[in-house]
Amino acid sequence: MSEKERPRRRIPTEAWKKALESFEEELREIEEKGKEERKKTLVQGVKQLEKEKDVLKSSRVVTERLSEARREAGISSAVGTAGKIKRPRMFGKKEFEALLERELLLVGNEELKQAGGLISIKKLYEHFKETRPNWKIKEKEILNALSRMENAGVIPGFITVSEKKDFVLFRPLELDNSVQQLLKAASGGITELKQIAVLLDWSEENVLELAKMLEKQGICIIEEDNIFFPGMAGMA
Repeated sequence: MSEKERPRRRIPTEAWKKALESFEEELREIEEKGKEERKKTLVQGVKQLEKEKDVLKSSRVVTERLSEARREAGISSAVGTAGKIKRPRMFGKKEFEALLERELLLVGNEELKQAGGLISIKKLYEHFKETRPNWKIKEKEILNALSRMENAGVIPGFITVSEKKDFVLFRPLELDNSVQQLLKAASGGITELKQIAVLLDWSEENVLELAKMLEKQGICIIEEDNIFFPGMAGMA
């Protein structure tokens, strides 16, 4: 076929490109809706199945399958916690406390592991409420549970950067006073390296050096001239 006989290739017009983008966006929305519907179905199914308490206790296979379904639904993987949960007034307090402590370990070590083991109390409480809407507890109860875990040696403890317990550690980390000062600056919403240096009266090199050390431990993320802490409320 000669050059003259060869058909010309049509270049997509702007209108066609926009139509394609719109179509792809529509497909994404349908996919997201499908995911949400599946999550809702999973949550309802888990609630119904976990009503049979005797079955849960007698079958490890059932427990593992329900735990997997819970993870896919985006809720706690702890089987048997689908119903409404709150602190009992008389009997069962020890069981409630043990369950709460187990849930907090799941959050700190698995669900929020991207925070590197250092999580603000606010972030922890917000995540707990969002992923466990059936739990009817206050922030104070979570703090009390964390204190019990600290006293028992289950977690390293707290970090105070203001006048109260602001952060909790789920694994041992090398933290000194300079780290606490950096956390206090960052908890005020400042992320830019230059602004942090001015606020703390440090050199930018010192701020960056400390941030790099924390980044290696998985506590913060350095992006261009900004420092982000995934374990703080409002962060990803």
